Amino acid sequence: AAELFAWYKNKDYRDMNGNDICAVKEYLPIIEDSPVYPIIYDNKNVVLSLPPIINGEHSKISKTTKNVFIECTATDLTKANIVLNTIVTMFSEYCEKQYTVEAVKVIYEGTDNSYITPNFASHKFETTVEYINKNLGTQLSSKEIINRLYRMGLEVEGKANNLYIVAPPTRSDILHAVDIVEDVAIAYGYNNLTFRLPEHATTGQEFVLNSISDKLRQVVALCGYVEVLNWALISKKENFEYMLIDEKEKDEFTVKLNHPKATQFEICRTNLLPGIFKTLSANIGQKDVNLPLYLFEVGDVVFCDKNVEEYEVGARNERRLAAIICSRQKSRLEYIHGLLDRIMEQNQIEFLPQIAIEKRYNGKFPDGSNGKRYYSIREANKPSFFPKRQAEILVDGKAVGYFGIINPKITKNFGISTITPVIVSALEINIECFVKRP
Repeated sequence: AAELFAWYKNKDYRDMNGNDICAVKEYLPIIEDSPVYPIIYDNKNVVLSLPPIINGEHSKISKTTKNVFIECTATDLTKANIVLNTIVTMFSEYCEKQYTVEAVKVIYEGTDNSYITPNFASHKFETTVEYINKNLGTQLSSKEIINRLYRMGLEVEGKANNLYIVAPPTRSDILHAVDIVEDVAIAYGYNNLTFRLPEHATTGQEFVLNSISDKLRQVVALCGYVEVLNWALISKKENFEYMLIDEKEKDEFTVKLNHPKATQFEICRTNLLPGIFKTLSANIGQKDVNLPLYLFEVGDVVFCDKNVEEYEVGARNERRLAAIICSRQKSRLEYIHGLLDRIMEQNQIEFLPQIAIEKRYNGKFPDGSNGKRYYSIREANKPSFFPKRQAEILVDGKAVGYFGIINPKITKNFGISTITPVIVSALEINIECFVKRP
């Protein structure tokens, strides 16, 4: 099997545009690292299939085939059963005894577990005539609803105002009573439904964080910066190694993709700057591009978060703003610092020097009891920035970002300084601190 996998990995099938069209390659990672491989034999010990990679020549279907064995492979048992039921019911229409299939008993070796497939147990749902009419704005009788559901392939039994529906194996899309309402609407005809005003008045409002993001985009653009938009997925190398960040330190906070199809999309980004550097690398040196370049991006980064009560999926998004200035002879660090001051001014956050915090507040940030918010900067030591030319940004005493002159190794890693020698100053800040908390 190892030789077969290696052969498929190196197999080079490409279309006229140079795109890889070897369909088997994308399934190799499913079992490639498994200590055992799934193989299907017949009663004479002849190999029929190596799922999910390839089928055997021995079991290939021809025009004279009478008996068909249907095998479905998946990494999710529920999805496998849905697909199997659908395929089997479609095939059964063409059987000698129409709509008749032979079940198979699946036995797990070394365990007492076994079950019979396909499982045609029907899914049962219960709803009421009132519930359907209320959702559709109709006045249909129980008999009219039953007739329409029959047209949608559902078996219905009506008792007074209650309806008991049985969904066939082919209707795996029905999960809730509201799906029954949708089927009635389809059979009734969407265009036949009466247009009506909502019974309850509601007021829509833009999500506060999105509103702040748009206002910040306008402020930064008016300062002369050009907005870029990058993928939320990135490679580990670009996110960590190129940025001189230790991957092991950030591993527990990184959201990784299982079996990514492309190496440039391995993880969810944990900061915005790598994406901007990729944009800069792709554009610098072009004949129509002149330095200095002012670029910025407002977008989300993603982190693992074990607080499942607040983040059910075990991960959270964080909205950030990143900006860079790329110049040949000057760092323009004061421009980046000025951008930070402008952003804070727009959010009515006053600057408070570290020396003032030490003298006036005994080294502690003001508690905001006077209704004012403050920000400050202090010395930082991040490997992505040039030593002694960087600072950490504090808002209400909490670290929310950093800015400084980018380490020359980073511009070299992204292929920026190899085209023309440049100096890059950058800023990245968590803008969720600008949302007023209750």
